[in-house]
Amino acid sequence: MYFNLLPDVLYPSLNPESSSIFDFDRMKNFFRRAEIPEKLFQDVSYYTKYNIKNNDRPDTVSELIYDNPEYDWIILLANNITDVYSEWPLDDKIFYEYLNQKYKGRDYNDIAYYETNEIKDSLNRTILPAGIRVDSSFTFTNPLTGQIVSNSKKTITYLDIETKLNDAKRNIFVVKPPYVEKLIRGYSDNSFYDVSSDRRTSKLKAASNFRI
Repeated sequence: MYFNLLPDVLYPSLNPESSSIFDFDRMKNFFRRAEIPEKLFQDVSYYTKYNIKNNDRPDTVSELIYDNPEYDWIILLANNITDVYSEWPLDDKIFYEYLNQKYKGRDYNDIAYYETNEIKDSLNRTILPAGIRVDSSFTFTNPLTGQIVSNSKKTITYLDIETKLNDAKRNIFVVKPPYVEKLIRGYSDNSFYDVSSDRRTSKLKAASNFRI
């Protein structure tokens, strides 16, 4: 559906059997990328959040949210995703295939570093924040009791790091269903070419002097 909204361009033919420099191939102008208006994200009434589950794909999320798998491009645009292979979370099977390839010859369960656990006093006040990177010899002494806290740090493995990076991609924005058709109409209206010497119709231009 997304590609149907794109205007066309007459591009000089790349066919080696072309008999004339004036031969053109008609194709979609992929340089005309759709954009969702910034104001849409300045008003929380237009969108909601969704947590991508294992095995979710853009089209299956679109089917779930909009009852139409062809609105997958809206899912991607709403999150500025241009490369679904690297910017969409991997399902479990592909995730571990990726790990086995990346850490070939190493163990992704090895310790990468240590970081602190949150420690609170008897009044529920934080005396050691969580997430501070420390070395293996780190110990924490409770300043009120003078005692060493045994669980003040934890190990972070390469698997932990990769899992966190993958999971960070799971929280996405989705445009609420009532606003989708309006968004599509708005984009379709903005996909017309301005009047110029290259324009043939509102949805077609020549590219002898290619300008998007």
